[in-house]
Amino acid sequence: MGLEFDPAGLGVEWEGLQAIRESLRNGEPLVKLGKNKSPDSNIQECTANQDLLLPALSRLFVANLKLPSVPRLRPEIEIVYKMCQRQVDEDKTDDDAWDIRKMLRFVKRKASREDPSLES
Repeated sequence: MGLEFDPAGLGVEWEGLQAIRESLRNGEPLVKLGKNKSPDSNIQECTANQDLLLPALSRLFVANLKLPSVPRLRPEIEIVYKMCQRQVDEDKTDDDAWDIRKMLRFVKRKASREDPSLES
């Protein structure tokens, strides 16, 4: 049986990052997306969400690059919103979980092709 992505504790870890905490408390969304929402992520979205992705990427590596399941990401997203005194509906939590998974899939694909981004 292979390893599975374990998102437990991500919500607390995200809230512990000053950039994410301040962003949420200023009313901004957890996941920052570009103007054109597409089925695939891109370098600009991943760069804009690097603080959010770094803790998740370390877990992706430990899970042998197995992507997280959306149902297991949702509670962690709810935790970070609640810790930052934000009220969000189930649709927003679901969208954020899918967007995080989409960005992780993009980074995984770029890494497996050894096609690194030169974007800062």
